[in-house]
Amino acid sequence: MHSPVQNQTRRAVSAAVIGNVLEWYDFSVYAFVAVIIARKFFPQGNDVIALLGTFLAFGLGFVARPLGGIILGRLGDTQGRKAALLITIALMAVGTVMVGVLPTYAAIGIAAPLLLVVARLMQGFSAGGEWGSSTAYIVEWAPQDQRGFYGSFQQMSVVAGLLLGSAVAAIMNTVLTPEQMDAWGWRVPFLLGGILGPVGLPIPRRKPRRSRHRRKAASSWRRARSVSPSYGRCASTSCSATCRPTPRNT
Repeated sequence: MHSPVQNQTRRAVSAAVIGNVLEWYDFSVYAFVAVIIARKFFPQGNDVIALLGTFLAFGLGFVARPLGGIILGRLGDTQGRKAALLITIALMAVGTVMVGVLPTYAAIGIAAPLLLVVARLMQGFSAGGEWGSSTAYIVEWAPQDQRGFYGSFQQMSVVAGLLLGSAVAAIMNTVLTPEQMDAWGWRVPFLLGGILGPVGLPIPRRKPRRSRHRRKAASSWRRARSVSPSYGRCASTSCSATCRPTPRNT
């Protein structure tokens, strides 16, 4: 039977991993419908140039990642990991839905690719902040002797998100006809990402407080230090926190 602390740890890590999977699904699904996006958001006449423009917009998401990592990483240190992760989830959901509802080049002209770039920059900023914040969050919640194992869940969830994006795009292309996919089907993966985004919201704010045994040991050690400054390193890690005096220099 698992203790309450173990259950909380499992819920916290599971929430972070699920949120991470959906983040990277949102970030990557763009690439799997890039050919259609090229036709919708860039001038027609040269398919190669349109496709290159589409992948340029995709690459700009990676340019924004370092900035997101710095800003949201600092925010996580000062305001807590949960605040940083909630911002990444919100930004990614908004950027993803924005791609799914944008009017095409035929409707609004040059504004279409410009807004597409804005949406990708939001996604990239979010992905950059999510990487460090989610890794730190998972490791901080992990048991002391399993931090490497729990930390690996972050990279695993990234790959799972990429696979989920490719699976959704493959299913859409299989179920719909080419005409349906070109008309409206390409928008569905982005709108689906916006709907699934809130699934990662129930993230616990902080790790449970230390066990009563550890709190009592730390409290005993602090009292011993306050009584005699000559006390050195504790000779025992038990609840009694017995300390031995350090010889004074003569």
